[in-house]
Amino acid sequence: MTLYYHKEANNSNITVKIPFVPANSTKYITIEENSEHILYNDPKNTYKYFWKFSDITSLSDWSVESGSKDNAIFSNGIMRLDASNIYIRYVELPESYRLISRFRPEHVYCGISLWKDYGSYVDTISYGDGTSSSDIYQGQYIKLNNSTIASVYNLLNTNWYVQEYKVTDSKIGFYANNEPIFEKSINYDVSVFDKLRIHSTTSGGGSGIIYVDYIAIAEYFENIQITSTIVDNVLKIKVINNNNFDLVNYPLNIDVSELNLSTEGLKILDTDDTKVNIVFNNQQLYTSQDNLQVYAEVSCGMGLKSVKIQNNQYIAQDMVKLDNSKNTYSSNILLSDSINNLKVIATNKEDIVSNSDVKIVNKITPVTEDKPVVTIIKTPPIPEVTSENYVTLQCDISDSDNILYVRGYNNKLKGYIELSKVEGTINRYSCNMPLFYGDNHINIITSDVKNYLGTSETLVITKNDTTAPKIIFDTMCVKCIDEPYRVLAKVYDDESGLKDVKVVHYGNETKIHYMDYVGNGIYEKLINLVDGENRIRIISLDNNGNELISDIKTIIKENKETVNVIRQELTPQLDIIFEKPINKVTDSIYNVECFINTNLQLDGVYIILNGNSIRLDCIGDKKYCKKVKLNEGLNNLYLQVKGQGLTKYTEKYSIYYSLKNTLKYINNDNEIIVFEKNIDYEKLNNNIDTLIFRNIDGLNCSKMNYETKKSNNGIIINNGTLNPYNLKINGLIISKNPELLEKKLTNIFSPTKSGVLYLQYDETYECPCKVCNININSEPDSKTDTVREFSIELIAEKPYWLSSEKSVEFSKGSLGFKYPLRLPINFGRVNNHKMIINSGYVETPLKLEINGPMNTADDCLIANNSTGEHIKLCKKLDIHESLFITTEPINVLYMNKNTGETKKAFDYITMDSKFFNLKTGTNDIELTTSNPDLTLKMTYRFRNLTL
Repeated sequence: MTLYYHKEANNSNITVKIPFVPANSTKYITIEENSEHILYNDPKNTYKYFWKFSDITSLSDWSVESGSKDNAIFSNGIMRLDASNIYIRYVELPESYRLISRFRPEHVYCGISLWKDYGSYVDTISYGDGTSSSDIYQGQYIKLNNSTIASVYNLLNTNWYVQEYKVTDSKIGFYANNEPIFEKSINYDVSVFDKLRIHSTTSGGGSGIIYVDYIAIAEYFENIQITSTIVDNVLKIKVINNNNFDLVNYPLNIDVSELNLSTEGLKILDTDDTKVNIVFNNQQLYTSQDNLQVYAEVSCGMGLKSVKIQNNQYIAQDMVKLDNSKNTYSSNILLSDSINNLKVIATNKEDIVSNSDVKIVNKITPVTEDKPVVTIIKTPPIPEVTSENYVTLQCDISDSDNILYVRGYNNKLKGYIELSKVEGTINRYSCNMPLFYGDNHINIITSDVKNYLGTSETLVITKNDTTAPKIIFDTMCVKCIDEPYRVLAKVYDDESGLKDVKVVHYGNETKIHYMDYVGNGIYEKLINLVDGENRIRIISLDNNGNELISDIKTIIKENKETVNVIRQELTPQLDIIFEKPINKVTDSIYNVECFINTNLQLDGVYIILNGNSIRLDCIGDKKYCKKVKLNEGLNNLYLQVKGQGLTKYTEKYSIYYSLKNTLKYINNDNEIIVFEKNIDYEKLNNNIDTLIFRNIDGLNCSKMNYETKKSNNGIIINNGTLNPYNLKINGLIISKNPELLEKKLTNIFSPTKSGVLYLQYDETYECPCKVCNININSEPDSKTDTVREFSIELIAEKPYWLSSEKSVEFSKGSLGFKYPLRLPINFGRVNNHKMIINSGYVETPLKLEINGPMNTADDCLIANNSTGEHIKLCKKLDIHESLFITTEPINVLYMNKNTGETKKAFDYITMDSKFFNLKTGTNDIELTTSNPDLTLKMTYRFRNLTL
């Protein structure tokens, strides 16, 4: 986190605001010179109170007890008071504090003081010229409980000093330019002072002149140690809080003379060096191995002394850091017991020890014949380091029994990713595994129907942080009449995280405010506007030191009375006619048109697209238009119209834009080829082998063939069949040695092989197909000899694009009653409805998984109320028994999860049952049972003729 500080020119002492130091703990910060961080030299965000007397507005929160603010003269950022004046500011002081000021009194009785009036007497802590007999020395005067504690004269009137009192209930110390002058023991509640005074007077002679630069009040505690070391022009500060309480937003005085600064800009970071972070996958594991390779991600800002792994109460053994990883450690540990409790123990360089959560590893009896074997496919190679958000995992499962599930685990992912069987293969499974910043430890675990487990090797994939942090901030210029203005911004960085978010307000003076987090990446802050022009922008910093700076938004604060007159003269009319946009588009340029019916003078018509404001052009007759560029993926937009103090919005809409930019083909030999999206190949680096698809012909061209016969009135149509898809992929081979890619393309797309074409749109669609012909133009392109054009002709016998697998669960969590309850309640059978919309073009078959218990023979009825069809069970199921039903082809399979027994089970289904599909459109699916522990999972894939 970047920290605020206060540094004066040519001064080697600074005050830094430390957000948090726990009781009896240590905090580390680093300081280095950096002119770009001059914005953080912000005393208003550093001290509890701060006033810079640069112009008359600096006295806006001060009251006049005597004299006049007209006696204040401002020049070169300094206030000069003439004659007799007392300015006061009421304050609420902490229990101990520092009173700091840079000022110079020129005549007697001119100074700055804290004041407490008890009626019969006054207590004060003051400095300035406190004597009528001398105009040479400045005095320090302290009176507590109506008794003088100090009345001394130590500083020359002719010099400027940064003067400071360090005040606690037991002592007061006085400092000038950070040098100690004197210290007095006291016994007094110093927080009772409630008035801060600036006073000048002509009493005793002279013209009563005082010059004031600034005044600050900061919290102060003793028992805080500071040490520093400098390495490569970076000052490392160690702060030890020896108090029994936390320090929160504490302003700390630090000497930075070792840096030999040439500017006032400092980059100050809270490094939190002592904390040890351990990421250790505590997912319970079953294995028959004697030894287990374990991995953990361990990091600490100040460095680690050791990382160990311990099993039960045995001696911990060292873990070794892996090459090419950020923070991953590994060790091969002996599993000595039937139940092994593993934990990672890390020690930092200050001997602070941290422990991970415990991972339970159950050692089971070795199984040689029936145990499934998991082999991760590494062709093409799986990257060790990547900036992608996902990696495609594929594995082969070898087992003599049916596979129950295949799951992928990541140490940074809660839960698991289910791997699905690759269409057209016998034992290959695949999934897209999400990757997170840092080291990802990935393995695949499978179970067969006999509950034997198989585990893959562990992959370690490091994801780099390349995603630029983003600020979504409406920078449209606006006018308003209210002084408090609510600033909203969405600031997010999915990779490294954010340090802090602030709004910079450029008004009469520049102010920086922390913004408050309200959830979902949204930050807000109320700021007070000044009359006329206000300019604001959002700034932040991520954990990698990348600065985020938004564009500037201008806000004009108008005179409220003038705006009210305008409003009274009109009966406002402001209507927006805007056609709902298309849900999915394949062109990045989208034309926005609207019609505005109004009698107001419009300030502007805008489209807010993904949080960014774009002004529409008027094309005449109240019509507005603008072509905007969509981002790939989901785009959110709405219209905003402003006129004469009124604002109106349309509802929000979403548009999904895709280039169809991912195309993959897997043949029946499990050979895979991936095409990149259509890009400008002339700009590609020719050192990279690339396959590009430009377009796919015949994508949505399936037609019906009908059997007909003649009749007196024309023809009679009997039956109709869908023609197969005839697809043609047109693309380019780009390579320094294109002949190698030609050979690969020809082998994979051999006419003797069939396969599956995968097309990424708003989701992944599949189309089983066969190769008809492949044609490669081996003549060099006219512009380069590294490019080959190709076309591949495919035929799909079933002209459907299968959607990704979708599922609906009827479970204990969804069965039961809705609140508020309506009486009377039937406590017998529980009905649960799910509305499933088949968005495909034809009926969709189902897969049903029914898990017991089912206590009576006819206690499960699954109905499609939209078609009047149902499936009813006629035998009981115990808690460990399940039925697996498919409706195309029709099959019913029984499985006992304890024994692994499987068998055909049509006798579990009543004779009047019909194995229904999902019809096109809405399907009202209802589960009726009296046992809320019974669960049903319904799985299906839509069949689309077009995309």
